[in-house]
Amino acid sequence: MRAARAAALLASALSSMAVGCSDNCPNNSCSPPVFDLTMRRMDDLSFLGDLAITSAGVVMVGAGAANSFSPSTVTIRAGQSVTWSWVSGFHSVVSDSAPKAFADSPAQASGQFIATFATAGMYPYHCGIHGAMMTGTIVVQ
Repeated sequence: MRAARAAALLASALSSMAVGCSDNCPNNSCSPPVFDLTMRRMDDLSFLGDLAITSAGVVMVGAGAANSFSPSTVTIRAGQSVTWSWVSGFHSVVSDSAPKAFADSPAQASGQFIATFATAGMYPYHCGIHGAMMTGTIVVQ
């Protein structure tokens, strides 16, 4: 008798969960649960690697917890873009070309910055925070 009652209670509970109802639903009028599938801002994209990047060139900013761009030189074709992806530290990307090859990135500790290069040439850049100790070059063919 006790086992039959426990089985009935379990069946009732499972039935209520299947339709999203509980004892708080008057006349069994609950609707199924609604899930919020919106995403928050991602603070750290380093775990995604290149899966989130469609640019021809990728530069890791602060790789190895160092004040560096890795690789320091990236070669792409005209019309392609480069993505700087922050791994660690507080850095920015500042164009040294005259006129500037791209608008400077904000100083940030995470995220990405993308610039497209339309014309062949060499485009040096540096970190606006660390200056000459943190430099790189984009070579556009």
